Amino acid sequence: MTMITTICTATITTLQRLYDIFYVPFVFIILGILSVILFTNMEEIQGRFPANYAFMALC
Repeated sequence: MTMITTICTATITTLQRLYDIFYVPFVFIILGILSVILFTNMEEIQGRFPANYAFMALC
């Protein structure tokens, strides 16, 4: 049980260090992925809502 706790703590601290290092690129990667998803689904979104409504939701 203690070994599992130690491994979990080590993993969390490592993730926090990685998060501190890659924070800004990570944000840009997420934004890039989201925009790609949004543009691939844009036709579907425009089918459900008016185009200007989707644009307003973006802004």
